[in-house]
Amino acid sequence: MDMDIPQNVMPDIMSHHAFHFPDKTALVVGHKRVTWGEMNRNVNRVANRLLATGIERGQKVCFLMQTSLEYFGSVALSAHW
Repeated sequence: MDMDIPQNVMPDIMSHHAFHFPDKTALVVGHKRVTWGEMNRNVNRVANRLLATGIERGQKVCFLMQTSLEYFGSVALSAHW
């Protein structure tokens, strides 16, 4: 299914849910769960680390890492940051 979703929608959804529902589950893989609050903290951590290395907002970044539930949302949403 092809969905035309504006790029600014995902970060807005995540921010809204992290603020209003920080302890609610955002992602589930097997028995692992990540809350909206955890995912928001991960996104901010990744974004701040990128800024600290000199990466500027809007620049393209490539991530090479093992598959991890904790970083799925971080990487996906940081890309829009």
